[in-house]
Amino acid sequence: MEDVISFNVGGKIFETRKSTITSAGKGTMLEAMLGGQYAVEKDSRGHIFLDRDPKHFRRILNYLRTDKIVLPETKEAQLEFLLEAQYYGAQEIEDKLLTALGTEKTPSLTLNGTGPALIFTNMDWQPGPVTVEYWVRTSAYREASIFWFRGFNNGYQSRFQMHAPWADGNIYFDYGGQSGHCADGPARVVASPLRDDPFGWHHIAATSYGAGDSRGMAIYVNGHRVAENYDSDAPDGAATTLEIGGDMQYIHTGALRDFRIWKRVRQEHEIRAEMNAKLTGKEPDLWFFLPLDKPVLESERVVDLASGYSADLQPGTYSWSKVGENVFD
Repeated sequence: MEDVISFNVGGKIFETRKSTITSAGKGTMLEAMLGGQYAVEKDSRGHIFLDRDPKHFRRILNYLRTDKIVLPETKEAQLEFLLEAQYYGAQEIEDKLLTALGTEKTPSLTLNGTGPALIFTNMDWQPGPVTVEYWVRTSAYREASIFWFRGFNNGYQSRFQMHAPWADGNIYFDYGGQSGHCADGPARVVASPLRDDPFGWHHIAATSYGAGDSRGMAIYVNGHRVAENYDSDAPDGAATTLEIGGDMQYIHTGALRDFRIWKRVRQEHEIRAEMNAKLTGKEPDLWFFLPLDKPVLESERVVDLASGYSADLQPGTYSWSKVGENVFD
């Protein structure tokens, strides 16, 4: 039967129809696997292998089959089920569990992939040491950027942006550039895919010491250094326009919160210690800060709390969603 798909979840075999996943599982990791957006590992018998506890996988499949959610009775089991729902990107299950557990969710700016949600102009970023950090939850792996900073002298050859993640699941941080459409050499650092929880919340940070500094560039995921390039570059000239959510071609789909740009390189222990902290915008060397944790009316402007830059939300590109979050120690 060509429509049947099997999963080996922690040693236990589950079977369902592919159509159940592709029709009812929109936005889940299972759909992404079948659609080729996420790497698939198979066991010796050809079952898709998932290195997870199988205890609650049956509940997730039954939800996809029936559109009904049966919650475990105990709080401990509900917490276990919540972690599995977050891992697989089953948003409706997560919402119901968070309500049952009495957990309040924080509003986030959710990008729908049609265009950058915010475009800040008349800015004055001068190239030098930098740290960029934010919380992100990706709902679709595609060719997308989280932000683009523009206004340099040489366009693509001197850029400041992040693909986090790109369609291949990798995280790319570009600061400066060499030649052609994509940065390379000392201008780029690349991190491996977010395989532990591809559709959950992650804290991403990227640093660069600037042009010609052998301390180079690095990427941090959930407070831990995961990639480095012991060389670095810097954009050629000042930046004036910052697009949040991607540029007009490479648009992110998913939730974004707590976007920060610092005018210095922050160290791993600082990133880890303060990634869950509530900032005021007045912290030393904090140059740009958007909490993005409270809905803003379209008639209001979104204001950066560090330097006072402001921008209008672009109609039709976003929503304000209360999305459950992962907090990492």
